[in-house]
Amino acid sequence: MTKKRKQNRNHQKPNKKANLDKSHTSYSTATATAAAAAAASSSSSGFNSSFISYSNGNSSSKYSKSNVPLPPLFPHSPNLPLPQNDFLRNIEPYKESFRTAIDTSYEGFAVDQPGGLEKKGRKKCESPSYFQHHDVQKALLKMDQHGLFRTDVTQPFGLGTKCAKTYVTRCLLGEEGTTYKYLGLRMFAHPWNIDIGNGTNTTNEGTSSDEGKEINTALKAISTLNQNLTGRTQTHLKGLEQTRQRRNYSSHPCIKGRAKYDVALINRMTNAPDLKKEPTMGKGKCSVSWHADSSLEHFSSIAVYHTIVSDEDIAKEEAASNEEEISRSTQKQANKNSLPVSNEATELATKWSIAMRVAHDSEGPGASRRGSNIDSSVITDSPSVAVSLPPQSAYYLLDDFNHHHQHSV
Repeated sequence: MTKKRKQNRNHQKPNKKANLDKSHTSYSTATATAAAAAAASSSSSGFNSSFISYSNGNSSSKYSKSNVPLPPLFPHSPNLPLPQNDFLRNIEPYKESFRTAIDTSYEGFAVDQPGGLEKKGRKKCESPSYFQHHDVQKALLKMDQHGLFRTDVTQPFGLGTKCAKTYVTRCLLGEEGTTYKYLGLRMFAHPWNIDIGNGTNTTNEGTSSDEGKEINTALKAISTLNQNLTGRTQTHLKGLEQTRQRRNYSSHPCIKGRAKYDVALINRMTNAPDLKKEPTMGKGKCSVSWHADSSLEHFSSIAVYHTIVSDEDIAKEEAASNEEEISRSTQKQANKNSLPVSNEATELATKWSIAMRVAHDSEGPGASRRGSNIDSSVITDSPSVAVSLPPQSAYYLLDDFNHHHQHSV
């Protein structure tokens, strides 16, 4: 997923209410950079990550709870069957029901497929690839190799409540001096706009010149991903605005949020035996429990780039790094922005999903102070959905989607 929030340069005392734009990466790099993460239930030592990006800024729009439209209602019908005690998924016999739910109750959810060579029927077609997948995967592996991902301790139910260790390891990237406050924890960004090491000089004890160059290259690759997510968010926001204008028979602007991401949160996830069961359906386990993203600028979109790196992928990358240059075949793929996905990663992707449910005013200007009962605003008349995506894809929660929906991984 990108988050917007008011960022703190020079480490000054933050305002009581901070705002942020968020885009997420899934390591599956979920989520950010959008600020939510994706996870794979994998028995391998490979990992799943999500990438999230944020932007500075304040929302200047006037808000009245009575004049902000809520998500369209799901049109219950005998022709639109729903599963019992399970999430609505894009599978038979529920495909038409799933499509209808995305078009109504989940309007503002958008997806970019990985692109590259895809099979459509009996033919293979080249579809657009919006991201430098090879550079992103290499950057994530280098960041992991240099220990940038750390476990955090947060207060998920508010200040003064019980502390909890995150199931994911994560790091924050962005402009020098920017921070992000999340569930009682303030994170400081690794700067992607300055060099960590220069020549024989080092800025961190124990960081050599070569290590500094590797980290610089990795951070700049994520900065490029963040810029690409910003562009794609702008495209999807235009499409959402056109959809709403057609429905309302109006040409007036109806999108209040903006896409401008300057902070990226990357979540790295591996299989953990102590994950809790998903509480609403009791099927599958959660690495990220139900929530709406907090500390965001109102109407902030969230963009999440998601990828899964398997043991096989790690071995290939290590073999390539031991050579003076990547093989011609691999370089050819990299130049096309595409990166072959291992069978192991493809299989793991089927075990990962983002679940979503309608919950009015979970966040945004109409939200009350968050407490321990996050289920109170859930609209049970709208079906909860779950979406599994292939590695190297991206999803977007646009404009006010985060205000009126909750999600889990």
